[in-house]
Amino acid sequence: MAPFTFPRDLLQQQTADILKKVASQLKVGLGPMPKAQLVDFLTDYLSEKLPELVQGLTTKERLFLAEAAYGNGYVDPEIFQAKYGRRAPTLPTSVSRWEKEVPVGKTSEGPDFHSIFSDPEPWEEELDRFHYEIFPFRRRRKTPKTSQEPGSIGSDQNPSEEKSEVVEQESAPAAASSYQPLEKEPDETDVIARQRVNYGKETYERITYRGPNYLLTLFFERPSRYASPVMPAVLRDKLRKLLLKPPTFECPTRSELPSHQTMTLEVLDSKVDVDIRVFTGEPQVFAEISRVLAVIRTGKVKVSPATGRPTPAGLKALASALVLPEWNLAPSPEPGQDPEKKQPRSDLSTLRGPGGHAIDLHDIDADESERSSTNGASNEEAEGVDASEGNKNLPGRAYAWSIVVQQAQWAKPKGSMLVLTKLGEAVAAGPTPEHLRQALRALELDQDWDELTQVQGLRGLKGKGQRWLRPLSERRGPVVQTLRELPIGKWVSIADFERFMLASEHRMAVAEDDRGVMSLYFGSADYGYLTDEETLGRWILRVFLMQRLAPLGVIDIGYTNPHGLDPELDSLWGTDDHDFFTPCDGLLYVRLTNLGAYCLGKTDTYEAPVVERPRYLRVLPNLEIVPTKLATAPLEDALFLDRFAKRQGSTWIISPASVLAFLEEGGKLEEIPRFLEQRADQALPDTVRQLLTDTGRRATVLGEPEAALLIPVNDTHVAHLIAHDPKAREVCRLAGDRHLVVLEKNRRGFAAALRRLGFLPPPALR
Repeated sequence: MAPFTFPRDLLQQQTADILKKVASQLKVGLGPMPKAQLVDFLTDYLSEKLPELVQGLTTKERLFLAEAAYGNGYVDPEIFQAKYGRRAPTLPTSVSRWEKEVPVGKTSEGPDFHSIFSDPEPWEEELDRFHYEIFPFRRRRKTPKTSQEPGSIGSDQNPSEEKSEVVEQESAPAAASSYQPLEKEPDETDVIARQRVNYGKETYERITYRGPNYLLTLFFERPSRYASPVMPAVLRDKLRKLLLKPPTFECPTRSELPSHQTMTLEVLDSKVDVDIRVFTGEPQVFAEISRVLAVIRTGKVKVSPATGRPTPAGLKALASALVLPEWNLAPSPEPGQDPEKKQPRSDLSTLRGPGGHAIDLHDIDADESERSSTNGASNEEAEGVDASEGNKNLPGRAYAWSIVVQQAQWAKPKGSMLVLTKLGEAVAAGPTPEHLRQALRALELDQDWDELTQVQGLRGLKGKGQRWLRPLSERRGPVVQTLRELPIGKWVSIADFERFMLASEHRMAVAEDDRGVMSLYFGSADYGYLTDEETLGRWILRVFLMQRLAPLGVIDIGYTNPHGLDPELDSLWGTDDHDFFTPCDGLLYVRLTNLGAYCLGKTDTYEAPVVERPRYLRVLPNLEIVPTKLATAPLEDALFLDRFAKRQGSTWIISPASVLAFLEEGGKLEEIPRFLEQRADQALPDTVRQLLTDTGRRATVLGEPEAALLIPVNDTHVAHLIAHDPKAREVCRLAGDRHLVVLEKNRRGFAAALRRLGFLPPPALR
């Protein structure tokens, strides 16, 4: 087997300055020499000492090399940071002493030190000292030095890792040593860590001084100055023998959720404790789908003909069909405050804009047209209820269902109302898990409903954005694929979900390039344009998870009110009056359900969960329904009782009128006795069963109406003659003495009978 030779061309493409820095880090003690001679020396040295060099690298550096060696030779810095929680090492093309990191959404301050240059001139060093005096808080924290013998590989030139880790790794062979957990980098501050609590994203500008990683530069080649660094195949094969395969990133999960969580209110820069509200839709999703589609069948769900969004009357009709309560998106009341009363102004409920004016999160009194023009997204969304409008009555599951049934192709607008499609009629007859699997696929591929339209105040979606934004299915595909890889029944924070999605290389593509992002704006296209594709992806992710998948029971969610949590509220121009961007900004946790695993193809079969119902009701012979244990009555049960019985105090009274109203809203008669039998502590009285039987008979005794013609006859004798003719009486009926009733479908047959009798049919029959 031929001995390994380090690729000479990798060293040849480096500048003499970089090669000198490499020799200095290797502690070889070389004097001045030409570049060609230095290349020859380093080629021989690295060919012999490569195992020791790899052994002396820090954990992060070895992980970086392992990712390139076991991959395609290229390491995406964003994927590396998502997978390991630390920034990837920097690979400069020449001597670069400054690294400037300005996360998207912030603007730079001071001189630009991002340029690449060679050894500094005296005036540059003076400028550096001036910069440190002006911005002392940006000075890099010094790393404590550790003892290291002269001549050892892996010196303390790299300040991005703790040196004690290097000394520990030197005592074991590189191929046999496991990767140690990455330590917190010395320049990470508590401010940055606080931002990760909310959204897992750094939102404050940092400029740090680091020594560039010259040793890692030797392992990569660049086809051009600005091309991405790629590791040659010969080095990949060699490093696979020296490095362990990098670990697979496992998404952090938890079994239970806390009742409260400390969050940062971005606009006020203060910490608040928010209550975590849990929504579990899987046990009741099939019953809720049946009721929603039944209400749509009645023609009560009114929508805008232009946008397809529900009107307030349509939302009210859908809300009456919900089995589970609406999402509670209102801010939590202060301790001792009555939840039903308006909360007093406080740091949480009142914000102040740049002009000092107060912005009340709880009481924004504006009519529908004002909301649609100030808080709505664009002019084409002026009709119907916009998901972004207002802060008082935020859109919840009723609004979400109005969109989901259209995306799933269960219903479509016809004029000013929603009507069921043929598929919707089949689902309404009895929804199955297979129907939900097909619906999830339809939601993923839908091209009509953009999640970004639910960002309040966002403009440009119907302009240049249509040219530069990617298809909607390409945005949702990575989210669906990431869900497919989540464990079933485990809670995952939304920040970890985003990190897992990126670490699994399911990158969400929103725009073709920067032109697509900058075509979207708030307020003014000149000042309020966006620059961060990650911000758009975060909005899309939360809306798709909360308003599309949660109603279908694919996921359970843990959420809170959205007010003041988005980290971009204090940085985007034209958003001073915004309390949130979408009603889904408060989404904190998601959990993949068994139904979701089946819909995603993760499992082949699905068994509905067995729900134990507490028996807390007593149905009396006088048709009263009395709760025996009021404290155990779930809210969704009380809402369902209100639909078929009239509430009187703490009891309900069932009557023929209340049952008929329930059936008229789209309910099914068999739901009532099934509901009562599952929750009553005794058998249902005969009076209740008889009432339900009689009411059901009256509800079905009348058939569907048919169109008919009422034809007047001037002669009573002629009317009776036609009505009693053997042929004519088959298609007409006598109404009174001088009118004949003919069904629309029998119009031609009646006209033929009149001609046979010698009468001229009226023009409407011809």
